[in-house]
Amino acid sequence: MEAIIHALQEFMHGLIELSALALELVGVLLILGTAVRTAIMAIKHKGKVGLMLGKGISLALEYLLASEVLHTLVAKDTESLLLVAMTMVLRAAMTLLIHWETHAEEKHMKEEEKEQAEKEKHAA
Repeated sequence: MEAIIHALQEFMHGLIELSALALELVGVLLILGTAVRTAIMAIKHKGKVGLMLGKGISLALEYLLASEVLHTLVAKDTESLLLVAMTMVLRAAMTLLIHWETHAEEKHMKEEEKEQAEKEKHAA
């Protein structure tokens, strides 16, 4: 019976590590893809580059945070658990900051669009 429990624990540990790695890969690919796409947009002077970059990074950080949650399940000792917890706090703080910045930028852009529409309305 102990052998079965040990085998299941090893399987779960491997599955969690593989899942965390997959989530980290998605996060990295999102950051790279967003960076390339927004760089091309910036070169072409098209679109809302800062907003798009912020949203892409925010989404990537969500995946990286999910990976850290999985890492808490396999933390061996208090030191590694504290390290994972600190990483989670930093990533969560970055996610909140980027979310706040993108929300403020969206609000600012909507106000600018509204002002532009009013100017066009008065000009006509």
